[in-house]
Amino acid sequence: MSRNEILSPSLLRMDGRRPYELRSLELHFSPHLVASSSFSSSSRNFASSSSTLEQPDGSARLVQGLNDVTCCVFGPRDGSGGAAGGSGEGASIEFEVLNENASQVGQERRANRARNDRRTQETTSALTSLFTPILSLHLYPRTSSILVSLLVTSSDGSLLSTLINAATLALVAAGVPMKDYCLATTVAFHPPLKSSHTGGEDPVLLDPTSAEENDLPHLTVAVTPRDGNVGLSTLDAGRGKVQGDRVVQGLKVAVKVVSGALLDEVEMAVKGWAKGLRDAGLEGARRS
Repeated sequence: MSRNEILSPSLLRMDGRRPYELRSLELHFSPHLVASSSFSSSSRNFASSSSTLEQPDGSARLVQGLNDVTCCVFGPRDGSGGAAGGSGEGASIEFEVLNENASQVGQERRANRARNDRRTQETTSALTSLFTPILSLHLYPRTSSILVSLLVTSSDGSLLSTLINAATLALVAAGVPMKDYCLATTVAFHPPLKSSHTGGEDPVLLDPTSAEENDLPHLTVAVTPRDGNVGLSTLDAGRGKVQGDRVVQGLKVAVKVVSGALLDEVEMAVKGWAKGLRDAGLEGARRS
């Protein structure tokens, strides 16, 4: 796809958004969701170490554009149930990323599986490194473990940031103490446009789709929004070089969006969920 088709001279993207516009966002808390057959055997085995079979301690679903990710958190639970126990500093945490779509066959499927396995390992490693210092794992016994299982039902760009945000919501639902939310977004770097609308600036596209990511370098940034600290910054420049000043520009845009609009959405969803739990508790108390 031509880069000229990604952004029009009037700064409209293929899906009608402006450069700094997020896709539609739906945040759902599901604390009583039962792990389905789509989740891996490791998550089901981990869950079965509890008295409630396949019952996560917290879960959430995040839909952003055509991205649809469900996250289940199991634990903290005794490591003797099948998952590895924690270190001397407290509980351990493990991430897994599962893809519900596997339509390829034969050699194409094997080749894609090899690429996806490598990419998945990189993603789970990044998630572990990102969340470990943010979670208060020292509050739990060193023999306990937490499993964070992410199921990708559909994806259309900015997937890593969607996974990070879904994991944060599910950890909140599970009651795992966090020093701050960990929220993320992705930006893509469009080449200069000869248009009076840009003022000579190179456009930065917020929350890119797969089509935009396939054609443009893009940067994923994870932030603890209350202090503005950047916990993760991953640049994929496979489609072209990006100058350092543009990376800084994209980083600033990402931090501003995460600490502003995205944090507002998450806090509103958390408050609504917490109110629902309180109301349900009061109603239950009245009935009893």
